[in-house]
Amino acid sequence: AIGKPANDSERQAFIDQIKPLAITAQTKTKIPACAIGGMAVLESGYGFTRTAQFANNIFGIKEWVAHDTSTSWQLKGQPDEDEGAVKIINNYGYDRLVFEENNRRDNRYRKFKNFSEAINYLAEITLQRKNYKPALDNYLKNRQAGMNSTKACETYIFDIIEKGKYSHIGGDKYLKKITPILNKWNLYQWSE
Repeated sequence: AIGKPANDSERQAFIDQIKPLAITAQTKTKIPACAIGGMAVLESGYGFTRTAQFANNIFGIKEWVAHDTSTSWQLKGQPDEDEGAVKIINNYGYDRLVFEENNRRDNRYRKFKNFSEAINYLAEITLQRKNYKPALDNYLKNRQAGMNSTKACETYIFDIIEKGKYSHIGGDKYLKKITPILNKWNLYQWSE
């Protein structure tokens, strides 16, 4: 991150900015706004990550093949996420590797015009892919059966992580990171 929010008022400003965008996305796609909001906060550090600041990418959405700077932004200095394919040019010890950055395919992120475009891409493109469809179907079934927004949102997030493979850390670990955010900012009420 290039910084971090100095206080809760800066965090609240980010929440206030993304709330109407997440609710609009939910109206269009049925993806729970609470999940979109929580993911945006967690993945972007309240909008303070380098990808959020320089590419308006608040979800860490990769562009694995793009080298076009009009559609992607390169995050230099991150660890290899391409299964060892990135050449190490200097090794200064544990977690202090310098990688060949020129032709990497694992450190390019989709560039968006604004946070609205990023949220729409997540809800209308990314989370509509086949591997995420069962999570949305399950969420809608749970809500129709009377499950409250808290449990339904958490189940949806778990399903996209665990079954859809949205994140490599697993559903339980992701929920442990995102649940405090959802609770602190009462994001569950976005999907009531």
